[in-house]
Amino acid sequence: MSARTTLLRHARLVATMDDARREIADGAVLIRGNAIEAVGATADLPATADETIDLAGHVVLPGLVNTHHHLFQTLTRALPAAQDASLFGWLQALYPVWSRLAPEMLHVSAQTGLAELMLSGCTTSSDHLYLYPNVVTAVKIDGAGVKAWLEKSAGWFNRIDAKKSEPQDLINRKFPTYNFDVIQGELTYLIDVTQPFGSRISALRYQGKLVTDTQPFIVVTNNYRANGGGGFPGLDGKNIVFSAPDTNRDVLIAYVKSLGEITRDKFGRDHNWRFAKVQTAGPVVFTTAAGQDSMAPDSTRKLRDNGDGTAQYALDLSR
Repeated sequence: MSARTTLLRHARLVATMDDARREIADGAVLIRGNAIEAVGATADLPATADETIDLAGHVVLPGLVNTHHHLFQTLTRALPAAQDASLFGWLQALYPVWSRLAPEMLHVSAQTGLAELMLSGCTTSSDHLYLYPNVVTAVKIDGAGVKAWLEKSAGWFNRIDAKKSEPQDLINRKFPTYNFDVIQGELTYLIDVTQPFGSRISALRYQGKLVTDTQPFIVVTNNYRANGGGGFPGLDGKNIVFSAPDTNRDVLIAYVKSLGEITRDKFGRDHNWRFAKVQTAGPVVFTTAAGQDSMAPDSTRKLRDNGDGTAQYALDLSR
């Protein structure tokens, strides 16, 4: 039994989007089953099909492709607390809601969002729910590899010219935040933001002793990073020594449950890295959420509230 055919005829214009970018006046499209079999002028295609649709006055074009979507957010568009909010206020209102989304909710939101996309002419979409499973993975590297890993992470910070008197932004906004890694476990180090990229990590110590280039380490991370995600030097999947079926998220959840309570006093002050002390002629500034002054260290001072849920602070690198 042959597949059912559908013929779209007499379209005012068929925009093919092919390599030649043909635009066919009085165009037609013949569809067999779920595949396009022919495109051309109405006079050049068959005159009949199982179903014929007259598209006089209409323009036919391929389905649009959406390369960035968050289908799960379809369910939370009308949340009152997030209406007319700044970006940070919007995120603060919605993150707790999103954290409670269940599989059925994701299914319904995907169906709703895809239906809306089809009504707008979009037939293909890439959805950003979360791309990586992030299972626990361990790699074997040496001291030089640990330092190179941290040097790559330090790219989150701009290079600061200590002699400049005008304000300088601390954060490199072109650097993906998910590439800022901190390696913990009796490891301590300094980041000198006045130095060139690749030469910023100093005083790298393990258990209080300086790390040597050949010193062996097993570093626990996730499969994304271990297999080369982010382009970190020495991480290409060839030095993996352990891969667990457990996701990092599930391991962390189990750990938090075992403790029963997480407090800032107990866990939030054990900083294993810091900025190298340096005196700058002008302020080093960064922007973050407003209203969190009580959590700021003594080395920072607020310069202004931006009125959009964020505030600008100055960091004294000499302290």
